[in-house]
Amino acid sequence: GYKRRAWPLGDLADLLTLAAELLEKQNRLQEALAYAQKAASIEAEFPPPEDRFLLLGRLHQALGNAEEAEKALLKALSLDPTMGEARQLLFAIWKDQGVTDPEAVLREKLIQSLGLWLEPAPDLAAQDLQGKTVRLSDFRGKVVVLNFWATWCSPCRREIPDLNELVKMYQNNPDVVFLAITDERPEAVQAFLQGQPFRYRILFSKEGRRIYRVTGIPTHVILTPDGRVAFRHVGSFPRIHLRLAKEIEVVRTLLAQPPA
Repeated sequence: GYKRRAWPLGDLADLLTLAAELLEKQNRLQEALAYAQKAASIEAEFPPPEDRFLLLGRLHQALGNAEEAEKALLKALSLDPTMGEARQLLFAIWKDQGVTDPEAVLREKLIQSLGLWLEPAPDLAAQDLQGKTVRLSDFRGKVVVLNFWATWCSPCRREIPDLNELVKMYQNNPDVVFLAITDERPEAVQAFLQGQPFRYRILFSKEGRRIYRVTGIPTHVILTPDGRVAFRHVGSFPRIHLRLAKEIEVVRTLLAQPPA
């Protein structure tokens, strides 16, 4: 018999978003909202979820649903804190509510919603490939991205091309530093790098995993410019460079200075 074809989630989210945008242009806002809510509820990478939550927040605001608009816009900004339109819409809502310092309120709410660690980052001394001693505290004032890894770790090896892409994204930004920390022998790592370039700065430390309480590799840690742990992930993820890039932008946007 006939079997109904299931839509790929990305295609379905794209179709629902398009329908909502078309209805929005026709000022059929209530109908647009119904489609936007369905699109935002779908777990898919495309269309970008931050764009779907922005659309949802914009529609809620146009319909006078300030509380729901705030939730959707905060979700959009938690995914991409650089979204200018989401900030403008959110600040307009807060202005109507008498908020006098929307930047401070936004920062506090996003830090809370993102569940940032913000614990002090332990200092760590390690040697690079040239034998130079490097301390994490040397990089205060910069966003520091750590990767605890090993050449024998298959997931670590698999994600190196994505991590190289991440470094490339920030190659012209001296305020973001990428460090790959391993407890292996330098000779083994140098031999590995002959066949697989790794654009992170390689550091060797027997104590790094213990100091940072690393229970499995790869582990990714992002430090704020004032030396706190903002994000921590154990394991490898598809398109890890995009996830880490968004988190770097969260740190650069929200945590360039310590909270008051």
